[in-house]
Amino acid sequence: MILQVANYLDTTNGIASPEDLYLVFIGANDYLDTLAGEANATVEEVLTATAEAMDVLYQAGARV
Repeated sequence: MILQVANYLDTTNGIASPEDLYLVFIGANDYLDTLAGEANATVEEVLTATAEAMDVLYQAGARV
């Protein structure tokens, strides 16, 4: 998800408009693969990565 946010910010010169609406989706596969033992990330790591991506957006100007 961090890479997706970085790719988005590359298209906006690193600025996330506070006027825009940002939706952050965590796919079921992020959890199902982890719970089935088929992924390298733990549930905690998935949640941490999601929070980090949201923080990157906030630091770039997005607001709640």
